[in-house]
Amino acid sequence: MISIGEKIKRRRKELGLTQAEIAEPHFTRGFISQIENGIIKNPPYKTVEIIANKLAVSTNFLLGKEEEETNDATKRKEMIEKAGICSSLIRLKRFDEAQQVLKELKAFKRTEYLGYINELQGSLLYAQKEYGMAIPFFEEAMIYLGTENLKSICEIYQKLAECCMHVNDYDKAIDAGISGLMIYNKSRMSDHLLQLKLFYILAYCHCRRKEYKQGLKYIEEAVSVSKSENIYYRYGSFKMLQGHCYNFFKNDRKAISYTKEALNYLEDPKDVIGCLTNLGIFHRHLDDYDQSSQYLMDSLSMAKKEQLTWYIKNNLYELSFTNIMNKKNEKALALVEEGIEIKGYQDLQAKLYYNLGLCNLHFKNFSKARMLIDDALNLFRELNMSRWVAKALSLLSEVMYEEGDTSSAFKYMKTSISIYDKLLDHDQ
Repeated sequence: MISIGEKIKRRRKELGLTQAEIAEPHFTRGFISQIENGIIKNPPYKTVEIIANKLAVSTNFLLGKEEEETNDATKRKEMIEKAGICSSLIRLKRFDEAQQVLKELKAFKRTEYLGYINELQGSLLYAQKEYGMAIPFFEEAMIYLGTENLKSICEIYQKLAECCMHVNDYDKAIDAGISGLMIYNKSRMSDHLLQLKLFYILAYCHCRRKEYKQGLKYIEEAVSVSKSENIYYRYGSFKMLQGHCYNFFKNDRKAISYTKEALNYLEDPKDVIGCLTNLGIFHRHLDDYDQSSQYLMDSLSMAKKEQLTWYIKNNLYELSFTNIMNKKNEKALALVEEGIEIKGYQDLQAKLYYNLGLCNLHFKNFSKARMLIDDALNLFRELNMSRWVAKALSLLSEVMYEEGDTSSAFKYMKTSISIYDKLLDHDQ
């Protein structure tokens, strides 16, 4: 870096001035000489200001600040360019290259850019569906980012909320989603796709927490925005959730209507299978067992075609239960046995044992029914499935009563009711 004395000397010679001419009337020629020769390395600011005026340059030029500003501007430009390249690489799913650019960005070690760097790192992990790993980077980004770009902050809240949703941290997802929506509304943004993404996260998470009234509020807002703006982001999923809400409200006819509507918009096989399964369940609630069986068989057929093991086993459980309710126990028995043969998914295994116990109760094979329900009960307890523990105890009470053991029947029923009461208190 060129010293202040060398800059004065060079500029003086460019202008054809002597040291004496620079010095008059404020300084001596010797004083100027000492500065130029580096004897006086840091002259007072007022002195620099007077000399700068004589040389027709800025004080920042003599002090080297213009160079620093130029270097800062160059670095800033380079960082912005690299950040843009990184964002593009993430969108193109060229993740290894994006990570390399991020490494180069981190090498700048500039605190003022930590927000953007953390946002990019979080976005890279988000795009790779590494949701749990992305969360701390988005949270860190919020610490450093200012309020000058509210849309960017709103988008980070949306991604953070979605990441939390995927790792089943629904409380945190709702907090982030509400924060994002508040910024969206206060800044009067018009990015309705971003708005719908936030609505979906909030609707889904509230429904998962069984807060269906709140969930329905966001669903209805989303449907209204979708129709007015002609943007149908996850419209089928919103309708599917709407069906769930009305199922909870015991309005199965509305649940069926919204779920059927969802089928017109869904493309993912898992979503379609889920919709068909739900329709089977909702029709069963209306005692329309033939229609229930049809939807569940369609769902099972599609699950088998897609080789989706969990969905196959779940549909075998639901279809067997519909057949039990329809007094087609032989058919139910075959479906249960097929489901039990599928390994894994202990919660479904326990439910299938429950159905098998129910079949044997109807066949009056009481000892076998008791054994199977005991197996189901043990699994439900291991898995902390309290509601199903209560159901299994109630069914066991019925078996004991049929066997003439009224004392045990009363004991099991009393325990079942006690569990249901605790669950009711918790729900309230």
